[in-house]
Order: sequence, then structure tokens, then C-alpha cells
Amino acid sequence: MSLDAGHTLLDVPATVLWALGVARPSWYAGTPITAPFAAHHVHAARHLPYVPPVLAVA
Repeated sequence: MSLDAGHTLLDVPATVLWALGVARPSWYAGTPITAPFAAHHVHAARHLPYVPPVLAVA
């Protein structure tokens, strides 16, 4: 995935803050990139096959 023409690297930290539920400072120029997290992308991920966790063997 690449950044669209309307996005800059300043949007990446704003996106991380958005994903963590933290409000970005009002003085920060970046805006969250939310399109990849739209409902249709999240819904598609729910149909992935279940993969059980691997147990560590000592």
C-alpha cells in the first residue's frame, strides 16, 4: 500500500494515535488515514481461516 496523493508522512503518526484512541494535538498538521480501516476491509479480515497459536516447547 502506498500513500495517496492527498496524504503525507505527517499523517502516519496521526493515524497511529487515531488507532490507539488518542486525540492528536490540535497543533499537529497530519490527519489520520482511516480508509484502510473502513468496515469492508475489517469485515474481509474476519473471514480468514483460524490459525491456532504455536506453543513453545522447551
